[in-house]
Amino acid sequence: MSTTRKICARGLSSSSTIRNVLHHCGNHSKVQQQGRINSWQRMFSTLETLPPLIYASKHKGPIVDQLWTLRLQAKQKAAASPDPIDMKRPRPPSESMTKITYDFESDDFLKEQYRNPFGGLRFGKVLEDLDALAGNIAFSHVQDPTVNIVTASVDRIRLSGAVDMDRNQQLSGKVTFVGSSSMEIRMQCKGDGEDDPWMEGECPFLLSICDSKYIFHSNIQSALYFFYIYITIPRHSTISTAYFTFVAVDSTTKKPMKIPPLDPQTWLEKDQFEAGQRRANVRKEARRKGQNFETAPLDPEIEKVAVQLNDDAGPLKNIPSLANPNAMLMEQTRLQNCEIAQPQTANLAHQIFGGFLMRRAFDLAYATTYLFAGCRPRFMEVDQVAFTMPVSVGDLTNFQSQIVYANVHDTITDFHLYQGQANVPIISVEVQAWVVQPAISSAKLSNKFVYTFAVDGGTEIRKILPGNMEQARKMATHLANRGITG
Repeated sequence: MSTTRKICARGLSSSSTIRNVLHHCGNHSKVQQQGRINSWQRMFSTLETLPPLIYASKHKGPIVDQLWTLRLQAKQKAAASPDPIDMKRPRPPSESMTKITYDFESDDFLKEQYRNPFGGLRFGKVLEDLDALAGNIAFSHVQDPTVNIVTASVDRIRLSGAVDMDRNQQLSGKVTFVGSSSMEIRMQCKGDGEDDPWMEGECPFLLSICDSKYIFHSNIQSALYFFYIYITIPRHSTISTAYFTFVAVDSTTKKPMKIPPLDPQTWLEKDQFEAGQRRANVRKEARRKGQNFETAPLDPEIEKVAVQLNDDAGPLKNIPSLANPNAMLMEQTRLQNCEIAQPQTANLAHQIFGGFLMRRAFDLAYATTYLFAGCRPRFMEVDQVAFTMPVSVGDLTNFQSQIVYANVHDTITDFHLYQGQANVPIISVEVQAWVVQPAISSAKLSNKFVYTFAVDGGTEIRKILPGNMEQARKMATHLANRGITG
């Protein structure tokens, strides 16, 4: 057994041994080094309340297991290296480029692990895999094994259609933007050998072409290139992907720490970097507004829509026997489930895996939609997710769901499965994840997720109305965020 494997399997018994292994931290102060030594010792010791780190991935799916094993091996190699990690050296995006393939064509057991009861892909499991892959990519950029890397947010992820389970599928990604302590990771999902991904996110390049005030290309060549793509690609194709944002946190102080800068090489990478800077600014502003949501006034147009929604719900709340029988209040759609956060759901930092939380929220949102519509829903998108508070092993987690939007759309042009169908219901479900501490009568909001589904055209659904002004504002804000006017 090699030295690094001994570190993982048996832990380290002396600070002097760890100090030798952590020689790469030579550019830190003695206080910082001691903190990292303590953190590294805790990480690779066998704890009474948590399983050894080498087993963390074994309780996950096969893709997460593979990714976390590779990351752990990379951490061990970096820790054992006599050469210090240069945290000031700019890294090119190609240095973090990572791909992983679902071998559905030859591995029937793997295929069955990802197949849902209807023969399609279990997207909740893919969310776990995306988060794990993004973590590997983030570490490939940082390269310091003593740094904790945590998921901060996920931009809107949108599917363009159903996934072919009889073909191999590929996940890939790389770092496209780096701030002081955060990095944006561009993720893509597509069939093996296909040009167009079936998962997409924001589309900054088309935005820059279509609206001159958002043009940010570094040269006219890139602008013309993306204009060419815009006018030549089929309308069902996608040219963009989802974006995960990770933050590097000091393992001792739990505070954000500075990470190596990004060195984009090509004009495309430079454009992606500038687009990432714009998205980072948007996220920063969204966090500011979110923190002041209770006191900050809403946009007048959103407030106007909220007032109208609350007025529409008046008869249902006051004279339900005479109200529209095809309408129901938001709170009547609520579901919830509670569970203890088990050690087997922890990540490599001994916090609950963000991908696990996304999958649990997805499953509850799916069930909520199924009960509401009365027929099988198909996933379309997840709105931007912000991880505001970590969930620890042993926490009692309470997932609460409710429908925030339900309406029939005349046509759906950007989802292959429903092209040609008329009167397609679209349903959005908000899921809140709460950390509950009954012993001290405490409950804190950890995460919010919004998942959107569609059901077959012609399906009759009820209209959802708010039960109070707070819910009305929530519905109006959701409508504005998705660009829905009715």
